Amino acid sequence: MYLDYDVSVFSYDDYVSFIEDVYLDIRQKKGAFSQRDYAKTLGLSAPRINQIINRKEGLSASKAMKLSTIFDFSDSEREYFYHLVASRTSRCHKQKNESRKYISDNYSPLGKNYQSYEKWSLLDLEGWNVIWNLIGLREDCNSISELSKISSFKFDKVDRIIQKMVDLELVQVLDGEVVKLTNNIAFGNSISSKSVQAFHRAQALKAIEALEEPIDERKFESITFTMNKRDYSNLCSKIEKFIDTITNDLEKEEHDEIVSINVALYKEVKSKTVELS
Repeated sequence: MYLDYDVSVFSYDDYVSFIEDVYLDIRQKKGAFSQRDYAKTLGLSAPRINQIINRKEGLSASKAMKLSTIFDFSDSEREYFYHLVASRTSRCHKQKNESRKYISDNYSPLGKNYQSYEKWSLLDLEGWNVIWNLIGLREDCNSISELSKISSFKFDKVDRIIQKMVDLELVQVLDGEVVKLTNNIAFGNSISSKSVQAFHRAQALKAIEALEEPIDERKFESITFTMNKRDYSNLCSKIEKFIDTITNDLEKEEHDEIVSINVALYKEVKSKTVELS
C-alpha cells in the first residue's frame, strides 16, 4: 500500500517531523485515519510509531529503506531520507557528519506544501505530451504564444509546461524561441512512480473510451494479447521498427493535426501483456 500525501521530504532536516507531517496530511484528507492505521501501513506497531513521533525511539537505516518503499520515494528522495535518519541515529560519527553535510546540500526549505522536483513532475502537467510533440513540428511553432494558439491551451498552462521542461533540461528558451535539447525523454527513476502510473492510467482510460466511438472517429486504440516469452525480443524489434518508420510517406509540411502514440509493455507472471494506444 502506498501513502497519498502532499509534503516533500526535501523540506525537512529532521525525519521525525517528516513522518509526523505525512500522518497529519493524510488524516486531514481522509478524516478517519488513526495513528494505529498509520502504524499498520508503515509495518510498525502502534506503540512504536507513537514512540518515534515522541522522539523516544529512533529508526535504523535498514528500517528507513523499508519505509522508503511505502512512502513511494524516487531514488533521490530515498537517499535524502536515508541521510535524514543516519544523521540522527547512526552510531558512526563519520557517517553522521557525512549525512548532515548531504542534508545541508540538498535541503529545500520551501514550506510543508512544497512539491519536490520529483513529486511535481512533468507527467503531472496535463497536456505536456501535446506540447512536447508540437515543439519543432512546425517552423512557426517556436514560441509559447504560438504553442498556446496551435494547441488551444491557455498561455499560462503552456508557460508552466515549458518552464518544467526547462527545469528538466529538455528544452531551452532563447530570445523567446523554444528549442528542444533532446529528441527523447528519459525519465529514469527521478520521477515518482505514482506520477507515471497516473499518466498511463489516464492514457488507458482515453483508449477505453475511444472503443465506444465509430471506427472512423476513434482517436485512441488499444490491443491486448498474450505471447510466448521467447518471442518478446522479436516483439520489441517490431515496435522499434514501427517507431522508426511511422512518419515515412507522411506530408512534411502544413501540419494541422497532433497525434500522440504511446507504447507500454506490462510484464505479468506467466505472460507479457502489450498495450498499444
